[in-house]
Amino acid sequence: MIVWVPIVIFMYASGDNAMATWLMIYSVVVTGNIDYIARITLLKRMGDVHPVITVMGVIVGLGLFGFIGLIFGPLLVSYIILLFNVYVNEFIDSSEPVATVDTGVSEEK
Repeated sequence: MIVWVPIVIFMYASGDNAMATWLMIYSVVVTGNIDYIARITLLKRMGDVHPVITVMGVIVGLGLFGFIGLIFGPLLVSYIILLFNVYVNEFIDSSEPVATVDTGVSEEK
């Protein structure tokens, strides 16, 4: 968007309305979808990140950080999920022994 939005504005300002409209439609439909699909595909293959996490991260990141949130949003959501998984694996273990009461009597053999 950083490239084609100023070009479309310039084309509208210079009076080339038909080409500006076609460039805007092409950029929104084709370029926008390719960027969206490529981001999800690359994150899934390279980082094993689920597409829902990517979409949620982008939405949350844009709200929190603005434009730079496109990068930091999915990272933030992935790190929160990773920290939750570490917590569950380290501190919530169903195989922990039941606490015993120490009676003070030692058993010697």
